[in-house]
Amino acid sequence: RYQKQSHGVKFETYRYTLYMGSSYISRQVGYDKTVVLDGSLSLTSTLIDGDVNFAKGTGMPNNKGFVTLTHATGDNKQILINEIGRIESN
Repeated sequence: RYQKQSHGVKFETYRYTLYMGSSYISRQVGYDKTVVLDGSLSLTSTLIDGDVNFAKGTGMPNNKGFVTLTHATGDNKQILINEIGRIESN
């Protein structure tokens, strides 16, 4: 609940960005934390626009789905963000 704001994560192929605001488009850019993945890693997502936002106070996500982290060898790890905001992985 930093700054009493909603927060989210935007997933892109070779990076992800933690942001503050009610959506990635309307975020407060000065608070972004972008992590660039190692060249042997990539991300794919079933999330709409690769974005999930967690509501201020409740942490409820506006989106649910899978994020898959894949290594160049073909190994992968799936992360599920469910409808109550619980994060699970295989």
